[in-house]
Amino acid sequence: MAEDPRLDGLPEAHALALRLTEEGVDEEGIATRLGIPVEAVAPLVRLATAKASRVPLEELDPIEEDTS
Repeated sequence: MAEDPRLDGLPEAHALALRLTEEGVDEEGIATRLGIPVEAVAPLVRLATAKASRVPLEELDPIEEDTS
């Protein structure tokens, strides 16, 4: 996979979360790979996306709560 210049300067966990997301890895797989709770994956990916795109976090779509 070619290096994505948007990932330059991101914390390693953020860059890896974005790469895994792009590869189609589900939240459980990302959580396992990063050693974090599954509940932390969506906020982490959201934050990493904001940092990678240099978009203020408030301008991204809100995280949907899982009510199950």
